[in-house]
Amino acid sequence: MLTTMDETKRARLFGGAQAAGATVLGSRRYDVSETGAFTLAGQLLSLAVVGEANAHVTHIEVVSFQRGPCRLAYVVPFQNAYDLAGVYHTLLPGTYEQPVAFLPGLIGGHWHANHDAALVKQLKDAPGLTKAVKALPFAHRAHYGSTPFEWVVQLGYVGEGQSHLVVKSGTRHLDINHQCVEAAFATAAALAALLQPATSSSPVQGHYYDVPYVQLAYESLAG
Repeated sequence: MLTTMDETKRARLFGGAQAAGATVLGSRRYDVSETGAFTLAGQLLSLAVVGEANAHVTHIEVVSFQRGPCRLAYVVPFQNAYDLAGVYHTLLPGTYEQPVAFLPGLIGGHWHANHDAALVKQLKDAPGLTKAVKALPFAHRAHYGSTPFEWVVQLGYVGEGQSHLVVKSGTRHLDINHQCVEAAFATAAALAALLQPATSSSPVQGHYYDVPYVQLAYESLAG
């Protein structure tokens, strides 16, 4: 009986990390109690399922990766043996004038930056970023079907000179075991190259959409 990530998915995830030139730092499982609360972070359970509202989360696994200066925390919830939509988290040095988000669309998706047209153009015209987001999924595909994402990428300044980047995990292909490690790292690198240094007057920003597992992700990133 599997007590953590399905072994096929684990092998693909770790293989994807190796192919991306990343090191797997470790993983940790968080169980959900019978009353529906996290054993360590009960207040986050209401955000534990994004776009899969009928699912019941039984446990959450956090896997951390490192490539160069970038550390990713991959946080994925499970309903028993079935994985739900996961999220990559990382902290990047710098900030933008506005929080940004990449949203799925019928043709390729688009950037949103609180009506900041100049920032949207900067993001849209960055070749490396455009290539990175093209490799990201717009839905989570699993044995039980496909769940479309409301957002794909979000980034907002959280203080202390850093912005919090979150990237949804899934696949644009028929292979439901593909988890886009390289695409997450590429997105982080492309956005980091465009960030401006933060100052003492840089305002703390939120994300446009609720972001799950922030506390668990920060624990992994700090480790």
